[in-house]
Amino acid sequence: MRPTCVGQMKIAAPVGGEDRERAEESLSEIDVIAPIKILQQILKTPHSKSRVSIAVQRSGYTVVLNPGPGVQESEKLIGKRKNVLGVSFQNYAEASLGLSPVRQQVSTLSWLKAWLDNVMASVPELAICNHLNGVVQGYELLPDGISGVVDPNVVQQNCLAVLRFLQSNCKEDPGVYWLYKAAGEDVIQLFDLSTISKNHSSSASSFPLVVRACAHEQFARFILNNEEEFDLTAEANNVQRKFKVADLEEESLDRVMNSTSGSSHGIGPDRAPLTTAISVSLQRAAVHHVIQAIKSLMVTRQLISSEEEVEWLPTSSLDRKLWSLVMLLGESYLSLGEAYLEDGQLPQALNIVELACSIFGSMPYKFEERLFASALYTSFSRLTTFKTPGLSTTQGELVNEPVLSTTQEFTSFREVSSVRIFWATVWLIVGEIHVSLFENKLKKKYIPEGSEVAKKEEMPSEIVEEVEKLKKKLTAHSKKCNLCLLVNCTCGSQSKKSRGRGKPGSSGIFKFLTTSRKDDPESHLLAALECYQQTQRALFPSDGKDLQSLSKKKALVWNEIGQYLNDIKKYAEAEKAMTNSIEGFKEIGEYEGVICTIVNLGFIRQEQAGEKKSTLAQLQEQLVQEQLATRIGLTRGKDKGIRQRTAEKAYKEALEATTLDYVTSLGYFLTAERELGLSTEKGIPISEEMRTQVYIQLGHAYRILGVHLEAAGTTAVAPHVLESNSYSSYDSSPGRLSDISAFRGARDSFKILGEVGKALYASTSKELASCHHKYCLEFLESMDIEKAKEHALLADENYQRSVDGVGPENNPAEFLEILFEDSDMSFQFKEQSNFFQMLELDLSRFLEGRHISKEDEKELKEELLLKFWARLRNTLRILLTEYSKSSAGGANKSGTLKEMYSASLKATSLSDLNGMHALWTARS
Repeated sequence: MRPTCVGQMKIAAPVGGEDRERAEESLSEIDVIAPIKILQQILKTPHSKSRVSIAVQRSGYTVVLNPGPGVQESEKLIGKRKNVLGVSFQNYAEASLGLSPVRQQVSTLSWLKAWLDNVMASVPELAICNHLNGVVQGYELLPDGISGVVDPNVVQQNCLAVLRFLQSNCKEDPGVYWLYKAAGEDVIQLFDLSTISKNHSSSASSFPLVVRACAHEQFARFILNNEEEFDLTAEANNVQRKFKVADLEEESLDRVMNSTSGSSHGIGPDRAPLTTAISVSLQRAAVHHVIQAIKSLMVTRQLISSEEEVEWLPTSSLDRKLWSLVMLLGESYLSLGEAYLEDGQLPQALNIVELACSIFGSMPYKFEERLFASALYTSFSRLTTFKTPGLSTTQGELVNEPVLSTTQEFTSFREVSSVRIFWATVWLIVGEIHVSLFENKLKKKYIPEGSEVAKKEEMPSEIVEEVEKLKKKLTAHSKKCNLCLLVNCTCGSQSKKSRGRGKPGSSGIFKFLTTSRKDDPESHLLAALECYQQTQRALFPSDGKDLQSLSKKKALVWNEIGQYLNDIKKYAEAEKAMTNSIEGFKEIGEYEGVICTIVNLGFIRQEQAGEKKSTLAQLQEQLVQEQLATRIGLTRGKDKGIRQRTAEKAYKEALEATTLDYVTSLGYFLTAERELGLSTEKGIPISEEMRTQVYIQLGHAYRILGVHLEAAGTTAVAPHVLESNSYSSYDSSPGRLSDISAFRGARDSFKILGEVGKALYASTSKELASCHHKYCLEFLESMDIEKAKEHALLADENYQRSVDGVGPENNPAEFLEILFEDSDMSFQFKEQSNFFQMLELDLSRFLEGRHISKEDEKELKEELLLKFWARLRNTLRILLTEYSKSSAGGANKSGTLKEMYSASLKATSLSDLNGMHALWTARS
């Protein structure tokens, strides 16, 4: 029995006129799901004489389109036979360059095909390369695509007319139809396939099931390739609601949606669950649709099992379709695993990915000569846009925005086989899972005792049975991989001598999916690193290509490994890991990552030095005790002097090791500063936060070294800025660093930061001043007056820098402490000729205390205020005593000083310094 024709439509190529006004209407008003090649076929219909065969299914307001029966099947269904014009179409055009002989006129259909390829690929322009017998004669650019040849608005209008024709005549919901146009004709006919009675032939009754399977498959692919959220409630999606076939029971989509993430809520306009939960629901729906497609073909197989060869569907075609659906089921489960990853359900994600690998890997990578069409290109592209959770440094996130997933990279994905895309996606997802597991371990997110463990996902039993049957049929003579025991993988371990036996789970990808592997943070990071490397190998096994996103992920993982090893005090291994991280960032020109990791190397060495310093203090105390014992005669006989020399040697070695670590740390920070300069020279932007951190940490490294050298009374070999290829080694220059030069380096580093480093600049200036003060006293003691004056001058300059940086308004307590230290140094030179000038300078600085507000004064300790007034009065008293003995000029100052001293005795607040300051500045 033949299908009933329910409508026909004459196709003609409009030329404009009144019809042109409707060209502005958008195709988006028709809800349609269709492969690109089907839409191209409809768009070209008015200009093509080729045959059209499209399977149509109506579901709610949605029209689902798929390839229809071939030529022979068409003859069986409608009793016609036409010669078929072969036209080659591209599903997705990556380039917009066409070839044309110079003397040959390009047909309208050729222009239209090229333009449609551009539209589908979002390429705005079309270039034609004109040639003469293969020799290029020139290029022609057509900015408006087919402008002047065919009106794009008219093409759009024709497509809209066909889709409206389908929407109007496909009335059954759901219904199964067939849109057909014979080659050379200009009339499209629509047939209702549901009118074919099941009582006649298995061929006729099974055809709707095949169309139905195609619709399910198309819907699943739509979900897998769609990056936006959409409604999958029963009201919006009723593919399975009415259409029932004997022996075919469909799982309710509502139940699939509501079972997601263990929740009881659905997804609809009245409920708004988390985005990650929506993602899980969508991917579970994709799995559901593929399973339903497989079930439809299983029933089809039952209907035709009594016939050796079906009239319109050969057994090989059914096997090919089932093979493709099983592969798609593997991809659907993999996308579900990714969704579980995003939702934080990591054990469930591992289970689902393991299931996906077992399904996809059990099928051969091609059927006869046909390759599987992957639905994962969009998914893989999305994964490589860098969403590795968490990975950061002690200074915060490494970089601003992910570099990556460029157009060139995405193009390269499309050139990779579907098998490699699948396994690359697998490795990438598993790597992300292990990174998340590392974070959970680091944050001690352990599963509470007694809580439910995620139930392992299983396919419906009938699907498992069908997959096993197909696997045995298609892989009877296939070799299994020695590592993962799959027939389809990218392990590169296929052997002709050995056939794999047993159940997958011990090697290859499966060893990263098992829960029996080590569960410590380092193991998860190393697993993630291996997974990212395997992602790269899966994509480009031979030519060494690399994706920036993968290089960056690996560099970040090495960085995290380094920090973790540093936390557990495996310093040498930590530095090696950091070096690997730097090399990875260097490869992709990620200067901010390079700089931040070098800074982390500096921190590692600082921590090592800090640990050694505590041991150094113990050895120093032991040395002092041995020296004392030797001095007072407690050590006698052969032990006399030996224990002291042993203690001296141990202390010296520890001092050298500690100093070397501090200097090496400083060398790393200096290298980071150099990388800042290189990035500036190359025009590579570095965030202001990173630039600030480098100079802050460089200043601290100088300062810490200065404190160490001052306390130890030693100097150190000056650090050498490390070369790019020697980050893990230390090299030294012949110069030496003293405590003073180290403090000066710190001060100058903080000065570069301007206002940001003002407080640090002030405090380091004070430390430098104190250091000069110490040397001043030493030279005074040795009667080297000139050297003492030199250090006194430098101390005074740095005290003034510190005062200016701190200020009485910002930090009153620190301000007063600096005044006391500076004043102490002045009194060391009371026998010198310029002693009174130094005291006058001290007096002027004491009077600056008038800028301390009453509110801040209330916060100062009472003993600090008492000390301030005592020091001020002492300075006034000494100046008053000496100037009262002087000449007339001195007598004039004496009077002023007497008034100021009297005022200081009556003062009750720092605000009283205002009057004293007025007296001092008014003196003649």
